[in-house]
Amino acid sequence: MKPDVISIKNLNYYSDDLTILFNRKKFFLEDLVNLEKTAEFKEEFIEVLPGIYTKIIQDNKLKRWLKKFNKLDHLISFELWNKNMRDKIAVRYDDAYTNFLYVNHEFRRDRLVGTVGSTRATYVDVSQIKNYPYLLTGDARKCAVWRWFEKQNLIDTWGDYSPFTVQEMLTLSSERQEFLEICRRSEHCGSLLRKFETDTYREDVPDYDQIQLANCNGELVAEEGKHRTCIVKRFKIPSVYALVYDVSEKETGKLEDPFSFAWRAHKETSQIIKGYYKSFQEAGLNKDQITFVLENGLRGSELFEYIQHCTRKKISS
Repeated sequence: MKPDVISIKNLNYYSDDLTILFNRKKFFLEDLVNLEKTAEFKEEFIEVLPGIYTKIIQDNKLKRWLKKFNKLDHLISFELWNKNMRDKIAVRYDDAYTNFLYVNHEFRRDRLVGTVGSTRATYVDVSQIKNYPYLLTGDARKCAVWRWFEKQNLIDTWGDYSPFTVQEMLTLSSERQEFLEICRRSEHCGSLLRKFETDTYREDVPDYDQIQLANCNGELVAEEGKHRTCIVKRFKIPSVYALVYDVSEKETGKLEDPFSFAWRAHKETSQIIKGYYKSFQEAGLNKDQITFVLENGLRGSELFEYIQHCTRKKISS
């Protein structure tokens, strides 16, 4: 048996609930397998989502026996094989109880959502802002790093799939001097940086209080003023003035049931596969290289270095 293969026998197509989570989208059995066409399937693995394969098992002896009792129509046996170590994937099978058959990542919320406590305006230690923003609101293209990644087809937050998330892009670019120079020379972020470095970002100008941070046990997350927060982090500005409000810890961190915040995908799985491979092809990778990324779970800096190695992309403004 291959690693990460789940074998499911005699599943009732209509009454037994099998659900696959692919990142934040959930797919039901009917999205993966067309019951009316199962007799046409060969006993071989077919890719139904990026790096996720199914094989329909044709048990002819069982079918002949069940046919006598008219119990054949809704039963299906198959194997599900996951080779995708890059994306967040979980498989759940409900038969009176919720059973997780497979989970390949730890699932956490991307943002803090909790009870709002006191709000205060104060200077904060920038080192308490542990992570870069998970998105850039407003005109994201003010960010020169974003524009570079977009030009290289490395980020597409509005497409079916993006090689990098915004947070991955901001984190890895903060570790490379070439990107820091791009930030420093940019019209928008460069002007903000000069204000912070010359102590001219003052409270008598309208944008002084536009940094808003959610506080969870001393760890701060940017909710507003994400461009400013990114700049003070990557250029190690010691402190910054912000509006800070408290959120409860119980609403953050690991989720026991990742399906609780997933939504039903209304696109054909073939479209998801197409968008997935297209995104990496446009970034300059061939089929074998995309498979390597998928099976080895490359993300963030590791993925960026691999793409640079394969494509010889140079960082320049």
